[in-house]
Amino acid sequence: MPSALVIDNGLFPDVARHLAKSYDVRYFSTWGNSFPLSREQAVGLGIPGVERVNEPIRALMDKPDLVVVPDLYLTDYEMLARKAGIPTIGAGDAAQLETDRWHLKEFLTEHDLDVIMSVEIEGIEHVKDYLKEHPDTYIKVSVFRGDMETRSARDWLTEYDDLKSRLGPLGAKMRFIIEDAIPDAFEIGIDGWWCDGALAEPFVVGAETKDSRYWGYVCESTKRLPKEVQKVVVALGKYFGKHQYRGFFSNEMRVLPNGQVFFTDATCRVPSPPGGVLMAACRNLSAVMKGLGDGTPVPPDFAGDWLFEVVMKSDWVSHHYLEVDVPSLDGYTFHNYCMIDGKVWVIPHDSEMAEFGSAIGFGDLQEGFDMATANCTAIKADRLDCDKGKLEDVKEEIEKAAKLGFAK
Repeated sequence: MPSALVIDNGLFPDVARHLAKSYDVRYFSTWGNSFPLSREQAVGLGIPGVERVNEPIRALMDKPDLVVVPDLYLTDYEMLARKAGIPTIGAGDAAQLETDRWHLKEFLTEHDLDVIMSVEIEGIEHVKDYLKEHPDTYIKVSVFRGDMETRSARDWLTEYDDLKSRLGPLGAKMRFIIEDAIPDAFEIGIDGWWCDGALAEPFVVGAETKDSRYWGYVCESTKRLPKEVQKVVVALGKYFGKHQYRGFFSNEMRVLPNGQVFFTDATCRVPSPPGGVLMAACRNLSAVMKGLGDGTPVPPDFAGDWLFEVVMKSDWVSHHYLEVDVPSLDGYTFHNYCMIDGKVWVIPHDSEMAEFGSAIGFGDLQEGFDMATANCTAIKADRLDCDKGKLEDVKEEIEKAAKLGFAK
């Protein structure tokens, strides 16, 4: 059996679980510091077919047949694997489309794509002053999403004192990006795999209800996308071809009723959602992954036309191990987890995030929705919080998307 090494930060051990169906898989997630915690070496333990390793360079020296880097800030490992001639999946230097949000705006400008009215301001005090005069805006930071996720001006000002205290003296040096709000826009994205300059077809077009639910449909060709979105795909192809991007990708676009498209955010890693259902619904995932590593795109074979995820959260896992009782791993994707004595345990993360995974579904529209809902209902976990939603609401969103040119 061929071998694979997954090098991660802990969020995507299910990449290793899915690969284990066709590969002898080793899994590493970052853990080293002066005061390591046992939980940091627990991620990936006990997952069927997966061996946890703690020294990635030594694992690379064994020359696995495939290396997968599903998250950010691990580019050095990826570059080392490629230099050693190992087929490797990862975003490479193209990851800066996500990590440097101002660079994304420069990319859009270079390719004659629409850019939201934005300013970049250094220093938290200066941002505060600006927001008082520009209340209908949103604030983002590059790289340090652990410091601050995107906030509306109102929420940012409410949380200002806490943020200033946490950032300390670095707050005066941090770069903040302030974007104008875009009213009456529908948010949608393209989800799938890029191989150098080619988007593997078919791919998925989907919409997320933030931190709650996701639906997407399988799209056979970029020619079926609205013309303005096709321009985004062409621009990405040029950029990714230059940087040898090979891996998962998702983006967020805000589309106005007149068809104008604003590409607002890039996800140059496994998206969450819909990374879990992308892997679960892809019947030839191992072939797709091998093709990425070799630089040859393989058409994904999806087991259904519609994909769903229901995001699962628990405030308990923000600081404690969370035991999760599920009938089978097949209907779910989890972050930062291990299995001990056959039981799933989600491990608290430094980010203190409450989101720990998703229930997934796929098939036709009704079948996929029902599968995700049933899987969400079947799970048992302390303080479980999930919004299963209603199929009628999904259908309304699908109709909105269709009016903008996104039609199955």
